Amino acid sequence: MNDLCCSGQDVYYEETGTQYAPVLRSVSFGREWSQIKGPHVIKAIDEKLKMAMSSSADLPTDAAHEPPDRGSEELHAKACLMGKRFGVNSVLVGLGCAVIVAVWAVMIERIDFEHAETIAAATKQNASLARTLEEHTVRTLAGIDQALHFIMYQYGQQGLALSVRKAMADGEIDESIFTDIAVIDEHGLRVLGRDDAKPFSVADREYFKFQQHADRNDLFISQPALGRATGKWAIHVTRRINKPDGSFGGVALAAVDPTYFTKFYREANLGERGLVTLVGLDGITRARQVGGIGSFGEDMHGSTLMAEQAKSEAGNFTSTGRLDATPRLVSFRTLPHYPLIVAVATSEEATLAPFRDRARNYRIFAAFATACVILFVAGALIALSRQRRAAASLQESERFTHATIDALSNTIAVIDASGRILSVNRAWREFARANGAVPAAVSEGSNYFDVCDKAAASGDAKAAAVSELLRAVISGERNSAALEYPCHAPSEQRWFCLSLTRFSDDGPIRVVVSHENITERKVHESHIEYLATHDALTDLPNRNLLNDRITQAINHAGRVESELAVIFVDLDHFKHVNDAFGHLVGDELLRVIAQELKALVRSGDTVARLGGDEFVLLLDDVKNAGIAATAISRKALERFSRPFVVGTRAFTVTASIGVSLYPGDGQDPEMLLMNADAAMYHAKEAGCNNFQFSAPEMKNKAIERFALEGALRRALQLDQFELHYQPLVLMATGEATGIEALIRWRPPDEGLIPPAQFIAMAEETGMIIPIGEWVLRTACAQNKAWQDAGFPPLTVSVNLSAIQLRQAGLVELVARILDETGLDARYLDLELTETMVMGKSQSVIDCLHALKALGVTLSIDDFGTGYSNLGYLRSFPLDQLKIDRSFVHDLPESSNAASIARAIVSMGHSLGLRVVAEGVETAAQAQFLASIWCEHAQGYFYSKALPAAEFALWLASGQSMGTKTVTRNTKEIVVVA
Repeated sequence: MNDLCCSGQDVYYEETGTQYAPVLRSVSFGREWSQIKGPHVIKAIDEKLKMAMSSSADLPTDAAHEPPDRGSEELHAKACLMGKRFGVNSVLVGLGCAVIVAVWAVMIERIDFEHAETIAAATKQNASLARTLEEHTVRTLAGIDQALHFIMYQYGQQGLALSVRKAMADGEIDESIFTDIAVIDEHGLRVLGRDDAKPFSVADREYFKFQQHADRNDLFISQPALGRATGKWAIHVTRRINKPDGSFGGVALAAVDPTYFTKFYREANLGERGLVTLVGLDGITRARQVGGIGSFGEDMHGSTLMAEQAKSEAGNFTSTGRLDATPRLVSFRTLPHYPLIVAVATSEEATLAPFRDRARNYRIFAAFATACVILFVAGALIALSRQRRAAASLQESERFTHATIDALSNTIAVIDASGRILSVNRAWREFARANGAVPAAVSEGSNYFDVCDKAAASGDAKAAAVSELLRAVISGERNSAALEYPCHAPSEQRWFCLSLTRFSDDGPIRVVVSHENITERKVHESHIEYLATHDALTDLPNRNLLNDRITQAINHAGRVESELAVIFVDLDHFKHVNDAFGHLVGDELLRVIAQELKALVRSGDTVARLGGDEFVLLLDDVKNAGIAATAISRKALERFSRPFVVGTRAFTVTASIGVSLYPGDGQDPEMLLMNADAAMYHAKEAGCNNFQFSAPEMKNKAIERFALEGALRRALQLDQFELHYQPLVLMATGEATGIEALIRWRPPDEGLIPPAQFIAMAEETGMIIPIGEWVLRTACAQNKAWQDAGFPPLTVSVNLSAIQLRQAGLVELVARILDETGLDARYLDLELTETMVMGKSQSVIDCLHALKALGVTLSIDDFGTGYSNLGYLRSFPLDQLKIDRSFVHDLPESSNAASIARAIVSMGHSLGLRVVAEGVETAAQAQFLASIWCEHAQGYFYSKALPAAEFALWLASGQSMGTKTVTRNTKEIVVVA
């Protein structure tokens, strides 16, 4: 191989302040590269040489050895080259076509799959809404029927003296449902009604004729008709009134606006052409809502809905509406016990609109991918053609060697045993030019030691280290060495790694000097180090850096006899911001608050974020820490009294502040932070939005709190929890109709701990999740065991916490426990509080509907202490209301408590819910509750909460049958003990 030479260029250090940057001018590429046999250089050269030789035609290297028939050999070589070229081209084109076919096949399959998935999802949603509409309609009809029975009963007792208007005003009838409540006598005269109008005849009405000739007292639901008393369209729901001898005595009538049955679903996401309808089995619509337009009275005979209902009581189908020619996906259900059908539908156009957009995007993507493949194949063919032409030029070893060395990315130089520079690569030359090299100091053949020693003599310690390492490698003391060093340019900070590798196997000693730019790695390591000590959200110091700074502050205070203060700031009720506006807004608010807190203190003080909504202010090197902490705390509270602006919103957030002082409240960071935290909790207990200083009793309380937390975590592992059971009874008979499971904690060598003393801690630490799962599984297993033992099947009630309700996978957990224990879902009741479901969060609504779909019942516990709003109750699939014991406790003496209890019972009955009174302890309370038609009760009057074994004996002994019963008549309520 002939020597390949380029123009020579010097190697030297350019002084920049106290740093020296190695810069090189280009020097020759000759035999020195081939003399290095190590893997770093020669291996790369050998691989590229073999690659180039394999891709080029065989070329003669010596004219004396040329074959005699050179012309035929050249023709043969050209033919082989042409064959390879066309073979590779064919493979590329074939692969390109295969990729295009695969892209379109996958796209078509995906479109078909998503079309089916979209239809299935819409059908599932409609079926769920139809089921919910069915439940709503059945509850509404049950409420209407209850009102009719009430009117019939009162009419039987009071006759024409009955005032319907007064009954409505007293809340005994929910007037929001009805447009009219009336009584029709046997002659067809409307003798009583809500408007007290003069009697007029309705003997020609369909409902009157039906009840007049009926042989049973059946509920009749009429087609929509114009009310003569109200002048409004209404659905008339009636029951027959019999005289004492069983003959026809008239009709009890309730008129309901048809739109009442569909207005509940006006907010449902059914689209502009979505449909909600209520159709009688007689083929006439009672109510119909399409988008924002309501109607009724349409004749549906011969429609697809009636045909499908004839086949099955519930189902799904696709049809085109006869009234508006709109194709829809329809789900319907036939109401049990009522001759009505409910149907929910979404238009195919609205349902498939998102899918069609995605399908269009898929086709665009497939077209784009096809174009890319075509361009790639074309580019590859062009590149192959260029590569073939380039391969021919690699016959000359000079260009091959030059290209190989210059292809290496690191800046590289080769020196001999004396330190003389033999050669450098392109990266070295480009680095020199980029850093403003002036070719003056060193040319090819100059000594690398001279460059290093000159820089070392100027005070550059790194240059001295490089010189020492290089001599150790050349002498054989070390085979290789590496050193990281800074090489800062005027505009940026950079780092390099110097690697020295010695080769001397089959020739003279050579050392490869390589410089690798490791700036990016250094920046990444610096960022990781920063994240280890700073909060990623606010850029404030985190707990690690705070502990370090407190330690330094304590050491400094000990030397100069100063003080320091640790101020613990916890935002009050900050989770409400996240729940209402989302975590993105909450995070931005935290950033704003962080900057405001930094503005309160000196530049040398520390503001840190411990996580969540907790901040710590460290006041360092102060003479009177108490005065300084008081001033800063007051400034903080004053700032928190004004709104914080995030975007276009203004938020008013208060804070609870705790203060600990060094040296009085602690001698180390842990104790100071713990005492400040305890003081902060004392501030919260004092009503929030204030600051408190640490006191010894706070420390003791914090220690007790931490001890309780640790004991609580061990309690579940050591099986220290147990369940007690309290019966729910039917007041009329005293018979047990349900059970409530109540958790107790029995630590070793201590008595029972009631839930009020540890549930809050369990929720705060997250232990409520595993504890709640244990309660649910234990209660279901125990109830199933009692059923298997022959006891009457009862529903067991289990309380859910707000954290459990928000828990992902709650529905799956309940289903799994029911399956594992074998308990039928109808014998499980889940109790929620009003505050857990207030606000009608969509996720809560979806979760409750999913739980209801399992077959369990749902109850509102402690009702009356929260929202107590009829509107929000209708949003949830509830089965039972439990009157809070605080209202029962003052019965019957307190008129306020009596009014509230009466209103809750009336509200529950109007919604078709069972009402249970909690905390019944006296016969007087039971008497009053029975008089206002509260059928069920729970409390010490019947039984306290008992361990499982004692509760089984209570059931077996018959205490649940008639020991404390309440009988009701129109004159008096009698309690039999």
